[in-house]
Amino acid sequence: APAGLREGLRVFYDLYDKVDAFALSSDRAGAGAYLDTSLTYGEVEAVPFLNLLLRLFPPNLNPPDAQRVFVDLGSGSGRAVILAALLPAFSKCVGVELLPALHAGAMRVGESFRERLPGSSGEGGHVGHVAEVEFVEGDVSVPGTWLEGDVVYIASLCFEAPLLRAVARAAAGLKPGSMVLSLERFPPEATAHFLLEDVESMVM
Repeated sequence: APAGLREGLRVFYDLYDKVDAFALSSDRAGAGAYLDTSLTYGEVEAVPFLNLLLRLFPPNLNPPDAQRVFVDLGSGSGRAVILAALLPAFSKCVGVELLPALHAGAMRVGESFRERLPGSSGEGGHVGHVAEVEFVEGDVSVPGTWLEGDVVYIASLCFEAPLLRAVARAAAGLKPGSMVLSLERFPPEATAHFLLEDVESMVM
């Protein structure tokens, strides 16, 4: 991995070593009518997730001024957002999380991340690229918070069918050419708006 990415990963592991996201996720205040199943917490593994994004967006084809927006729906403590922010493919990375406790945890990580890796640096600096990071407290089925996304990641394995349908309907409003990375296939009616390009296994 490039030196900048190695440094970014070191900071990532250091920040999340202090976060018990599973404990935060047990605070269901703000969950509203959502079933506990849809709120089951899981986290991305850093290296497999980065490898997926690097295969989709090779660094040599993605200069640091690339203007793509990455969005994670159900972003939890923000791990996928912080990882995506280390890649030159994205200029802005946004996490949308329903549970206030998890959102607050992500905000704390985001502040520390900005302090540790404030932005791009030139030759000789440790970090070649750091995207803008933003965390939003909100309902992922409400599209207004995330339709700016060019790449939308959804850890949807435990989404109940009504929630997955609602997210798929909302995602139909994404700009043409946007990419959705969903751990669960969208319902059949989504084929009116989306083309399934690939299916693969992913370590979680």
